[in-house]
Amino acid sequence: MLYLIYPKNPDWKLKMVTVYTLPNCPQCDTTKRFLTRNGIEYSEIDLSANEEALERIKEMGYTAAPVVDVKGGKNWSGFRDENLKTLIM
Repeated sequence: MLYLIYPKNPDWKLKMVTVYTLPNCPQCDTTKRFLTRNGIEYSEIDLSANEEALERIKEMGYTAAPVVDVKGGKNWSGFRDENLKTLIM
């Protein structure tokens, strides 16, 4: 017998891409706009409102936003057109 257990959170399906942002960040806005225009779903985490996420990003060695974290290990900082394009290919 197989039992499926679903979390109570309606957003239980994790997004493949997480974008860590800051308010008033032009590169953050450009990155989010690129993802949206290309139909790539993503989760956004505001680093100014989430101290735990900010510490995690610092531990990864990043000091600038946005930080794009792709499920599976690839991540980068800043608006990186060449990296973003690999997500739609």
